[in-house]
Amino acid sequence: MSISNAFKPEDRVMVKFTDFYNMMYEAARAEVIEIAVRNGVPLKYIRGLIDMEGEENEQEDK
Repeated sequence: MSISNAFKPEDRVMVKFTDFYNMMYEAARAEVIEIAVRNGVPLKYIRGLIDMEGEENEQEDK
């Protein structure tokens, strides 16, 4: 018997709204990064998504 057998498909779990929001935020962020990698977006732009840095920081470095 595995752990997955302990849960039924329709079991409910109590989750705080902030925890739910954080899970959805990170899932959406991971999906955007995955799509960017699949479509060949340059690494500097993907890093900008991860670091949440805008283009103004790139212009300051130049």
